[in-house]
Amino acid sequence: MSVGLIASNYTCPNCNENMKLVERKDLDDGYTWVCRVYGNNKHYVKRSIRCGSWFEESRLSLIHILELTYLWVKRTRCEWITDELGISKNTVTDWMNFCRDVCVEAVVRESVMLGGPGKIVEIDKSKFSKRKYNRGKRVKGEWVFGGVERGSNVCFVEVVENRSAPVLLDVLTKYVLPGSTVISDCWKAYDCLEDEGFVHLKVNHSITFKDPDTGAHTNTVEGMWNCIKRNLKQVRKIDEGFESYLSEFMWWRIHQENYPKLFTTFLDAIRDAYPPATYDAPKIKAAKGKMKNHEN
Repeated sequence: MSVGLIASNYTCPNCNENMKLVERKDLDDGYTWVCRVYGNNKHYVKRSIRCGSWFEESRLSLIHILELTYLWVKRTRCEWITDELGISKNTVTDWMNFCRDVCVEAVVRESVMLGGPGKIVEIDKSKFSKRKYNRGKRVKGEWVFGGVERGSNVCFVEVVENRSAPVLLDVLTKYVLPGSTVISDCWKAYDCLEDEGFVHLKVNHSITFKDPDTGAHTNTVEGMWNCIKRNLKQVRKIDEGFESYLSEFMWWRIHQENYPKLFTTFLDAIRDAYPPATYDAPKIKAAKGKMKNHEN
């Protein structure tokens, strides 16, 4: 409760008074909300402490959910979590997806503009695709446009439908401040950047990785792509929820310097994404309701 994942009070739906938190040793959760009234408006109402929270609808114990979340934050592989906690692989996969959904909301909430006068932002586009049967033949994929502000962990990545100038410029102006020095390769769609208020430097990758005259290079953003793709190699199927994997990477990049407090930072993100209800209401996250068929 002190973290804010479970409500610190709950309103009785019958009398609108605060319910009492009662210890229940026969329940895995240990406590339940109770309102017992005698005489007029006699009623006896009970509510789970999970009502309207991140834990609602799950048959896993609170401890197991928190342990699973902790191991995900520590970037533990799904197979190891399954063996360590004795939970089915489908259930672990579900919860890892829910954690990524939290990252999606957290990244949007924590987003800041990159660059500004005197600051350098490297930009690039990259194709993310899977290999069919691991034999090298590339099939379906997604184009992703991204950028990194040098000297910081601030970055952006966004899936784009194509690499045309209007599409890339729309994304760039959403994330990068005017007056920034933007460094890119020589892709023709970038030719309009100086007209949009950016200082634009190019590096011709067909000749060199660093422009000998301006010193321009895109090594930082290239390193970001390598890091993302290295992490995605561990994932066998990312056709669904691809953007959530990108959000996971961005959340990690934003908070990596605060590694000792990473778990509590993620609990704060859960609280912000799933604020616990304090009264009976429709379920706060409909998509989360279909998860539980796998749990054991």
